[in-house]
Amino acid sequence: MTVAVSKTFLEQKLQETSALSENASPEQKAALQEQAYWLTQALENENPNDMLERAFSFWKRTNGKTGLQPFKIIPDEPQPASAPPPAMLTVWGMLDRAFQNGEHLDDRHVSDIFNRLPAAAQTHFIDTVANHIRMETSVIAPDITPTLKNEALLLSLVEKTKLTTTNKEENIQQVAKKLTDWQRYHQNEPQTEEKLEETLFGAEAAKVYIRNKTDENQKLRQHVLDGGMLTVKQEESIMRIFPAYELFIRDRLRMTTAEYLRMRHVPVEKLLSAVPTDPQKIELVLQSAVRQDLLAVPDAEFHKRVRTAALVRSYSFHRELYPVTIRQFFRSVVEK
Repeated sequence: MTVAVSKTFLEQKLQETSALSENASPEQKAALQEQAYWLTQALENENPNDMLERAFSFWKRTNGKTGLQPFKIIPDEPQPASAPPPAMLTVWGMLDRAFQNGEHLDDRHVSDIFNRLPAAAQTHFIDTVANHIRMETSVIAPDITPTLKNEALLLSLVEKTKLTTTNKEENIQQVAKKLTDWQRYHQNEPQTEEKLEETLFGAEAAKVYIRNKTDENQKLRQHVLDGGMLTVKQEESIMRIFPAYELFIRDRLRMTTAEYLRMRHVPVEKLLSAVPTDPQKIELVLQSAVRQDLLAVPDAEFHKRVRTAALVRSYSFHRELYPVTIRQFFRSVVEK
């Protein structure tokens, strides 16, 4: 056995075994109980692979009288080493991870359905669930488990997702209108990030943006632009500096902090120009040994940038929005 077995897969095998035993004959029930015993032992063992090897070996030596009938191993999907740990995620990020992986859900089919939804539908559903939790509690890091286990509540929140989608769309339209109004009287003025910040979010927001452009932050930005990773200390420092909305954006884009730092100042137009709309063309770029510009990154980061472009395109788009950065675009989406 050369791959690590997925505990999720073992749980599913155990559920299937239990379901089969309900209508089985006494002889079949005994065999299924034996299999359930070994599956439970594997689940509870620190090294489930070793336990399965023993169970498979017993099955072969005893001609199926004891042990576990060998089956194909489904491995755990590797997680990126730099993925934010749960303690560094927002409530939004925790919900997203839970729905992706089926954590705390009584019915894992919900996770299967969620993972087949378009990126925009996923984000708006999580927005709806996160808003519900925010209204129900004043705790900064609430326990999301009760919400995830309340299937009736989740179904009712699905219905509210349409309203969430409408609200987010209105936010984007307001940003587009602000830029249209500003451009009408400032056609020849350079559209710097500082000027766009003031236009969209006010003079105080522009001051905060400029104040954070310290030499130390610029060096850190250059470090991650060069593909560097962040130390735990640097990660914690950035989280203290970042306003809450930027952490929501990072989790919304399913990016690590370093990946988000590499994208936050990129203009929307540059991202949309780099990412084709045709899935077949995206696949060709993915398979290419030589990628250009924003897509010349490792595969995991490549997929996140493609997903970010899909999220941007999911809204009614205006050319006026081309100059805004990824940070500015999604700030208008995540903030009230």
